[in-house]
Amino acid sequence: MLSELEKKFPQLQQRIERTPLVEGPTPLHPLSALGRRWAHPSLYVKREDQTHSVYGGNKVRNLEFVLGEAKAKGARRVLTLVPYGSNFTAALALHGKRLGLEVQLTQFIAQKNPQIEKHVAFCLEQQASIVSYAGAAGPIRAGLKAGSQLLTSRLGDSAYYWITPGASSLLGALGHTNAFLEFSSQRRAQGIPDPDFVIVGTGTCGTLAGLVAGAMLCGSKSQFIGVRCAEKIVCNPARVRRLATRVVRYLTGANPSSRLPFRIVDVPSSTGYAVPCPESFGVMQAFSELEGISLDTTYTAKVGLFLEQALGRQEFRGKDVLYWHTYCPNVQNWTTESIANVLKTLPEGVTHAVA
Repeated sequence: MLSELEKKFPQLQQRIERTPLVEGPTPLHPLSALGRRWAHPSLYVKREDQTHSVYGGNKVRNLEFVLGEAKAKGARRVLTLVPYGSNFTAALALHGKRLGLEVQLTQFIAQKNPQIEKHVAFCLEQQASIVSYAGAAGPIRAGLKAGSQLLTSRLGDSAYYWITPGASSLLGALGHTNAFLEFSSQRRAQGIPDPDFVIVGTGTCGTLAGLVAGAMLCGSKSQFIGVRCAEKIVCNPARVRRLATRVVRYLTGANPSSRLPFRIVDVPSSTGYAVPCPESFGVMQAFSELEGISLDTTYTAKVGLFLEQALGRQEFRGKDVLYWHTYCPNVQNWTTESIANVLKTLPEGVTHAVA
């Protein structure tokens, strides 16, 4: 079946390969109970946690185009550099294996928590090969290892295919451009207005960049707010602009004709990648009890906290707001007990930390 992106740009079928992984359009619906709680009736959610029944989340979108190219090039092994136990590792391990690809993960250990440990165990269950580097020099050592792997892939060994960290590349971002076109068709069919604001978690920037490009391509009025969930060296406006511009240029042959409609914000207690934000635990409970939606401490709980606080100060008064839910389910379900255990790992007297 053709994707929304391929329908809009038929020439893509001759330019790139896509491996369908997303199991149909992800749900779009109002957040009615939370809307009443926050006195904001025009609040909606796009459920990207339901991209796949075994392991979903936003990274499945990236992999449709990235793994499609890997297969088309005859690769037998995919290589990447990632933080220890990231959401992306689990998605890549599962879907790479399903496509008959060996997955090799070079990881640096920034933090550990129940979700991260579950991801590592899940990757091992999928028979991924993992090399991890700990300590202050971990990122450097992991980077050097990944650099040698990248060099091997670039020297013409077609058995190896290098994937940009988080799959936040041109091809990866195209998956989220496709997702926004999917959303645009859904909302029109359901009579949902074009949102004034779209709120989404931002790490390596591929999701945000792809969504921004998609909105510009379909004439949406939406303004995007990316809630930073990783360090500024990898999560910054320049990276979003560069990647979104590449997507628009790739699809249309021209640079964006107007300023890209996005900004990146920090939650009040800014945290490093995978460091929990204790202030967000209340909103995790609210999403679970009122809407049956799980949040995780690395990404979505921080986005939920921003949303709660922004609505509380009436920043979006009278506006239609869409929360883009990127949660990766079926590995770690957060409970009151597991959250409490994470809190115990934080230094005494510290409510936030930088990885």
